Order: sequence, then C-alpha cells, then structure tokens
Amino acid sequence: MLEWSENLYVGPAVGKGLRKMQGKLNRGRIVPGIYLVAAPSNPRNLLEILPSAMLCQKLFYRRRLEVYGIARGKEEALELVRQMVQETYRETGGFQIKQYMRDR
Repeated sequence: MLEWSENLYVGPAVGKGLRKMQGKLNRGRIVPGIYLVAAPSNPRNLLEILPSAMLCQKLFYRRRLEVYGIARGKEEALELVRQMVQETYRETGGFQIKQYMRDR
C-alpha cells in the first residue's frame, strides 16, 4: 500500500503525468523508468530508492510504503534524495528525514 506525501518531491521529467502514474502505481502496475523515494524499512538508512517494478513483488505490495518523491530514472531519483537531505539538514540541523517529511 502506497502512502503519498502531501509535499511530494517530483522530478522534472515526471511532469504532467504524475496523477496517471500514481494511479497505476496504486493499482500495483509497473511504470517503466519510474523510481520512488520512500521511507526506509531499515531504521539505519535515511531513504530508499525503489524502481516501480519492485512494487509488483508480494513483499512490497503488502508493505505500507511512505513515498516522499517520484522520479523518472535513477539519476533524477538521486537528485531528489540530495534535495531532501539538504533541505532537512538546512531546516533542522539534523538528518531525521522521516520525521521532517511528516511534520513539513
């Protein structure tokens, strides 16, 4: 189950097709080339970058996934992560990204 952040980071290449992509992903469909930036399953990690194809696996489909960003391509996903980490540190002085994204 995907939980989309209200303040979703969207890569520039995703553009106007965002709602259509979200609908497909919510139904468990693959959207080629799309990566999600999400809350980590391991508390030692800051974030996770997941290709949309992984959502078809039963393990991921059943898991509650907090999505903070969506990008087209891995490079764009890495850029979103950089922006998130930088903004979190600038605003809070720390790296509690999960908490910052919820309170934002």
